[in-house]
Amino acid sequence: MFSLDPATGNVLWQDNLDTQGIGQVMSIALSGKYIYAAGQGGAQCPITCEAILRVYKADTGKVVSTRYIEYHDRDTGNAFLSLGDGYLVMAGSTQTKNGNYDDFINAYLLPNKDLGD
Repeated sequence: MFSLDPATGNVLWQDNLDTQGIGQVMSIALSGKYIYAAGQGGAQCPITCEAILRVYKADTGKVVSTRYIEYHDRDTGNAFLSLGDGYLVMAGSTQTKNGNYDDFINAYLLPNKDLGD
């Protein structure tokens, strides 16, 4: 995850979504002063992954919050949408040990104030 200066193309800040193992950002959304990144990672990824939702301060890249979401063996935060009424909706999929897939949808109330950053 990184931010570029639109005038120069220089990197302003960058961060790895997950420092425990292999991690990848699948989607991002911007709301106010915050960037929300969803993806997958974890110490055992790509064998057993967790979905990850990370919140960054848009101007500095400071990590404000990280949430690991684990339902079964292999979870992926595939996409998420920022809905207008102050909610962030994250959708993803999870795979069980049997190879079956389930979908999940999580809704988060976006803060109407700073997150204490």
